[in-house]
Amino acid sequence: MENHVKYMEMAIELAKEGVYPYGTVIVKDGEVIAEAASGDVANDPTAHTETMAIRKACEKLGTNDLSGATIYCTCEPCIMCFGSIYWAGIRDIVYAVSMKTAIKNKTCTFMKKMNVPINKIGRISETKFNIVSGVCEKDALTVMKNWQIRNDDQGVIVNKYVLVVGVAFIKDGKLLVSMSQRSAKKGIFTLVGGGVDPGETFREAARREVMEEIGNRFTIKESELQEILCFREPALSDPTINIEMHMFISKKDVNVKLVPNSEIREFKWFTLGEDEAILSSAIRNHFIPWAKENNIMY
Repeated sequence: MENHVKYMEMAIELAKEGVYPYGTVIVKDGEVIAEAASGDVANDPTAHTETMAIRKACEKLGTNDLSGATIYCTCEPCIMCFGSIYWAGIRDIVYAVSMKTAIKNKTCTFMKKMNVPINKIGRISETKFNIVSGVCEKDALTVMKNWQIRNDDQGVIVNKYVLVVGVAFIKDGKLLVSMSQRSAKKGIFTLVGGGVDPGETFREAARREVMEEIGNRFTIKESELQEILCFREPALSDPTINIEMHMFISKKDVNVKLVPNSEIREFKWFTLGEDEAILSSAIRNHFIPWAKENNIMY
């Protein structure tokens, strides 16, 4: 167990350095043969820390057989990574945070799409795996939570731009705007929306963000969202970060009561002529000019 802690602590340090809060270390015969921090997966969706570490280990040893090695992961491997571990001949897996725990703590919520416990896969496999979970869980989870706080309302990074979506709802010439827990620090209203998760299309992200933020069992179909604008500008939360905003307008009215929730502190129907200083630059500089041109706000 002492060695497990030692190597997991190394993996956690790697997680602090990555684009995403994950780190992996592979050990064989008491020697670290590979380590990997999370990089930009924009052009390689398979570039998880587990697969990157396996590639490095195979290259170092000149073989694709890593039998006898132990892999240390700060988070429970997804099914893709578990497959890579299997094909590399690794049978000893140690991880810190389970997917279930990560989702429960609202960190890295895109895991919901791939929440298949590896213990379950291991039980039905003819191959015996030795799986140890919960090693340095608290420390690894703290890294994940801190990453989530920094990246709330942000999304996947492509070509140094954070991908985000915003959705406009119009009712009687008024625009629905919201003040998230994050934007409340600056007293600014934005469109309903947020970051794009890995593997999502912009329309999928827009639909998910709308239903999460409006809540109250509101549902909307992707076909009810029409993309109208795309532009790049500094992020509201941090001007040193550049965003690529994909803006949609909803064909469906909000048919539920708008109430503050864990995502949104306040909703408001904004009317032209009100003080635009309370609005984000994305609304002021991009949506309102478009809305005036198309005569949908008055």
